[in-house]
Amino acid sequence: MRFEHCLVANSICTPSRASILTGKYSHVNGVYKFTALDQRQPTLPKYLQAFGYQTGLVGKWHLETNPRGFDWWSVLPGQGKYYDTEFVEMQDASSSDQTSRAKVTAYKGWPSTDIITDKALHWFNTTCAA
Repeated sequence: MRFEHCLVANSICTPSRASILTGKYSHVNGVYKFTALDQRQPTLPKYLQAFGYQTGLVGKWHLETNPRGFDWWSVLPGQGKYYDTEFVEMQDASSSDQTSRAKVTAYKGWPSTDIITDKALHWFNTTCAA
């Protein structure tokens, strides 16, 4: 998807990400700095799931709690590493985990963008392309 007429109400990555997920300004969704997203809120991925879409997330999450509303996810702990990138994998995290304290799995190689792309394409090709 390409957004040609778009703006951010908060240029910090974590609140901006929360605004995209919730459709709410930072002062309404509660994420106005590097804080956790209250997962009880409705989010775009939860709505998509409710209408039968497969949802996946790979890469930077940075919203403290485990992602909700995704059929599959694999996220970077914190900022992530550029080389030998580590991920918190959905199957390794308990429902009460925070991604910053969860078990990580390292993937050899670099750059992290290539690993993220490969993981996303693998999920898409094995789950959604059928």
